[in-house]
Amino acid sequence: QLGNGDIDLVEIEISPSLAGREVKEITIPAEAHVVVIKRGGQSILPGLNTTFNRGDLVQVAVMSASSESLKRMLGLV
Repeated sequence: QLGNGDIDLVEIEISPSLAGREVKEITIPAEAHVVVIKRGGQSILPGLNTTFNRGDLVQVAVMSASSESLKRMLGLV
C-alpha cells in the first residue's frame, strides 16, 4: 500500500486477452493508473497509447476501494 493506505500497487502479468490493448483501456481517472510496464528486462513509463504485449508485467496504482473493480475489469476474478 502507498500513502496512508488508500492506494494499492498491484502487479499483474498481461494475459493473451489483454495483449494488444492500450493503457488507456484500463485507466480509470482518479482510481487506477498504469505506473510501470516491465518488458524484456526493461522498465517503461507508459503513455496512454502504449500497447501491452503478452507477458508484460504491469504495475497499477489503484485506490484501495477500486481494487476489486479493476480485477473484474481485467478478468482476474
